[in-house]
Amino acid sequence: MRNHHRAIESSMKLFIISLILSAAAAFAPAAPKAAAPLTVREMHVVSSIGSWKKRSKTCQVIRRRGRYYVIDKKNPRNKARQGGAKMKPWKKGK
Repeated sequence: MRNHHRAIESSMKLFIISLILSAAAAFAPAAPKAAAPLTVREMHVVSSIGSWKKRSKTCQVIRRRGRYYVIDKKNPRNKARQGGAKMKPWKKGK
């Protein structure tokens, strides 16, 4: 009779251990998926907006109040501004 109880106890221990391990596996982090190749888009950086004149035939580079502006009435996406970080104070009678 004792052997029968020991067999039941050991089978119960194995069952409980397998339950614990399966529950722990459910919360384990998933294996990382292979990353898809990134499409790299390079940003067009221009140090001076004066070179933006070549962007289209309708671009105009204008200087107003110490800032340089690129104005394009046909394609507003070409609009740009440069300067003005150290603007001189405005004079009201000018």
